[in-house]
Amino acid sequence: MRKETKVRYKETSSPFQIQILLIFTIFFAFIILLLAFLIFSSKQRFELQTTLHQRSSTNNISIITSQPYFRLPTTIHPFHYDLKLQIYLPYREDLNFNERNFSIHADVAIRIVCLHATDQIILNAKNLKFDESDIEVQDSHNESIPLIGINRYQHEVDDIHVVEIILMRELDSGHDYVIYIKYQGVINDVWTGGLYKTQYNNINGQTRLVVSTYTTATNRCKSFITLFR
Repeated sequence: MRKETKVRYKETSSPFQIQILLIFTIFFAFIILLLAFLIFSSKQRFELQTTLHQRSSTNNISIITSQPYFRLPTTIHPFHYDLKLQIYLPYREDLNFNERNFSIHADVAIRIVCLHATDQIILNAKNLKFDESDIEVQDSHNESIPLIGINRYQHEVDDIHVVEIILMRELDSGHDYVIYIKYQGVINDVWTGGLYKTQYNNINGQTRLVVSTYTTATNRCKSFITLFR
């Protein structure tokens, strides 16, 4: 009698199939991580549209970074400006201020009230030159509040330029403060806004230059500093 034997073969995956499976696993893991990153980035962008909390290194260094559109926080409110402008305009051909031609040197004192405790002061400022040594913040007792540093943020698409002043201690809610800033700017052409130069002819037919400005909110920050507009 012949005895039949059954032989079972166990199927095994080839190294090629294992490699394909591993590639697909890595690909899907990458897609999941990419989606998670995009969701997280969108959330951060939305938060920056309402307030500015993100800061760069603040070790007495002014840093220019590019950020999405954001609105200034409502932690402080300005109620008075004292502005002094020294304008170097060669309005006649015989006038020459050398390297100061078509520039401004300015001092501004901005009186603010703190609505919510904060250690940041956020200002609109475009094409204005100043650094940490040009800024002083005083309380109602005329005592200076030390600064940690300043950061600069800009978003060229929406033409937004913001300066963030970082203080050593918080401003107290309900208290008044004064921000003193010395800065320099330029007198632009008419189409650039801010302080701009234009010309006219006097009664003798002589051409003269004159400085003017648009007083819209987006142009004022090019000639002096504002807080919320």
